[in-house]
Amino acid sequence: FSPVYHLTAGMKQSSLVKTIQMAFDSGLLSELNENLPDYLLKKYRLMPRQEAVRAMHFPEDMEMHKQALRRVKFEELFYFQLKLQALKHKEKAQRFGRKVIFDQQLMEEKIKNLPFELTGAQQKSLDEILADMSSAYHMNRLLQGDVGSGKTVVASLAMYAAVLSGLQAAIMVPTEILARQHFANLKNLFPELKISLLVSGLKIAERREILDNLASGQTQMVVGTHALIQEGVDFYDLGLVITDEQHRFGVNQRKVLREKGQNPDVLMMTATPIPRTLAITAFGDMDVSIIDELPKGRQPITTRWVKHEQLPEVLRWIKEELVQQAQVYFISPLIEESEALDLKNAVALYEELNQYFGEETGIGLLHGK
Repeated sequence: FSPVYHLTAGMKQSSLVKTIQMAFDSGLLSELNENLPDYLLKKYRLMPRQEAVRAMHFPEDMEMHKQALRRVKFEELFYFQLKLQALKHKEKAQRFGRKVIFDQQLMEEKIKNLPFELTGAQQKSLDEILADMSSAYHMNRLLQGDVGSGKTVVASLAMYAAVLSGLQAAIMVPTEILARQHFANLKNLFPELKISLLVSGLKIAERREILDNLASGQTQMVVGTHALIQEGVDFYDLGLVITDEQHRFGVNQRKVLREKGQNPDVLMMTATPIPRTLAITAFGDMDVSIIDELPKGRQPITTRWVKHEQLPEVLRWIKEELVQQAQVYFISPLIEESEALDLKNAVALYEELNQYFGEETGIGLLHGK
């Protein structure tokens, strides 16, 4: 195999190949010391460094060239991540916070009395979160997990730890419906605590009472929408801030809630992290906990992509499911036909489904118009 290089004007391939060969023959490679430990070379089946550099230029075959590039790329990414972790550790050391000291026995009793058993992934994520909260540095962590994986109970137990240490905990969600769901779950899990719900549309007297309780410290946990970041919402001692579906909030909105406390711990939850969030977890100052295990008895979710030509096959399968008393829903990107976008609209889809399944099948059309 003869290497082919990108050249600058006036340079020939043969001259560059000859020069590199002369450098290797002169013993230059002997000065290139191995910089990866043996256990990594064995674990990932990597070429030794000297062999890889030679094989990049003069491989015996394409497979050898591929393995040489793999070794060099691994080395580059390995040291990039090593420096990145050192930088994150240095930044974390400057991220001073308050230690959350709570009664471990009360926490264990609460977990034991749950109507279900935490999965291994839930317990691992909770341990990571509580370790962050118990450290001298304030937490900045993303809790990621698919829908139904049990992120909410993990976040709720983190809120409980904050309350046990005498601090307040707040969770901000994008919609009132979701806020009421979280509120009901928290009330069910912690009936002994003072928990408030702050959303828009409350009566003036009710809102004033909630704000007074937050400011005085009587409210230990609060669930809210954007109403939490409005002016006039003050906390007695906010120690933990949780944002659910964090991609639905802007950076400044999340910042406003954080600034209502004195350097509180921050936990963000999502099932679908946006590219910016993924970049921060990889290259920025954010840790991540992943719940990659569904609770016992939970049906696994199967996702399949099919071509439009396979729609008749899909409809036949749906008809079989309907016979079994199952329910089905379709999501359309448009409500009505658009001249600008060639996409299936909900009205047309509704009419097609009615025509296919017949009037004996109850089909509804729901949109925001």
